[in-house]
Amino acid sequence: MSDDVKQFQVAWNLSGFGEQIKMDGVIGPVTKASASIATRKLNVKDSSLTNLYPLIDALKAYRKYEIEKIGARNLDMGNPFDRLVSRFNTEGKPIGVDVSSCQGKVTDFKLMKAENPWLSFGICRATQGSNFTDDSFDSNVDLCNEAGLALGVYSVINPSEDAEAQAKHAISVMKAASANPKLFLVDFETSHGRDLDAITSRVHVFEQAVQAEFPNAITLIYTYPGYILEFGSRFSDDDFALATYSGQPTPAKCQITSQRTWMYQFSGWTGPMNAKGNFGIRLRTTLGITIPVDHDVALSPELIAAFKG
Repeated sequence: MSDDVKQFQVAWNLSGFGEQIKMDGVIGPVTKASASIATRKLNVKDSSLTNLYPLIDALKAYRKYEIEKIGARNLDMGNPFDRLVSRFNTEGKPIGVDVSSCQGKVTDFKLMKAENPWLSFGICRATQGSNFTDDSFDSNVDLCNEAGLALGVYSVINPSEDAEAQAKHAISVMKAASANPKLFLVDFETSHGRDLDAITSRVHVFEQAVQAEFPNAITLIYTYPGYILEFGSRFSDDDFALATYSGQPTPAKCQITSQRTWMYQFSGWTGPMNAKGNFGIRLRTTLGITIPVDHDVALSPELIAAFKG
């Protein structure tokens, strides 16, 4: 993909002017259509659709102007998740968000930080299995760094695929994006095949491979407490990020004794409805787009220090 097209498409997707465009690779019909819209909306004098750089500059200036107008949102104490944000913020526990292409082609971390100054970090999905790459990863890494947030990365492991191949894929994608994460999550959410020993081995092989490549990143296993309970003592000494859902067993019941356990607070797609009829916490991920986003909180002293350092 040419540099001008890549820059234009990211700038367009952040602008909130319309549907997020796909990547033509070169200046194709989709890009030209969006460039024509941007030319009119931004009143750019150079209307040539073969030179995208004036539009790129205008889109960046527009985004900067709009973000500077935005103030911090008021926390809604009628929303249980906002009450958690308030409590954790008061206690000095770093709060972040995790994103993927499910939130769109890009997530505007700078915008989110302007509206939610308590945000400390962002976690971006890199891969799933040994072949899938999240097409928002490169841009999200750049935007997370641009916003001055600590960078986290997660990859979803498929327990039925070769762990080394999956780890190799994840490492390659991270290196290509020049990602230097403070935190890496091995996202493990299934007991496919029910061979618990084999699955445990694959998760550990994947985890160890990432640790060897990124020794400065804190590596945690992300999953549901219910899965850990199912696996008994097989993960008793591992370090975890846990999703907190109603009805899930406590970490103590799951025999999780690690002092580095980082509790993940789910606050995106489902949950109690607040007085305004909204589920969870809805944040603007790009100008003009507000959606539910998952929130994370660092609870252990080691993770708190890592994100604040």
